[in-house]
Amino acid sequence: ISPTLVLHGDAAPLIRAEAGRHTAACIAGAEYLEIPGWGHAMSPAAVEAVAGPMVRFISSVESARADAFAVRPAPGCCGATPGD
Repeated sequence: ISPTLVLHGDAAPLIRAEAGRHTAACIAGAEYLEIPGWGHAMSPAAVEAVAGPMVRFISSVESARADAFAVRPAPGCCGATPGD
């Protein structure tokens, strides 16, 4: 599973928000963020609306990746207990 954040504006004239929701639903584990008033072009206001959620998403991905690659002793080795 690849971490995926689907961003879509509710005012997009060419591809409706339903398509963005459908895209996110078709990607296992995807997150969906719909930006009110955002059309096809990204305005400065849209940048402000998505910056925080994007930073949180990227941080969560980096945190999960770091945890996935953390070196852990095998269960029963070096005092480790099952589930460590």
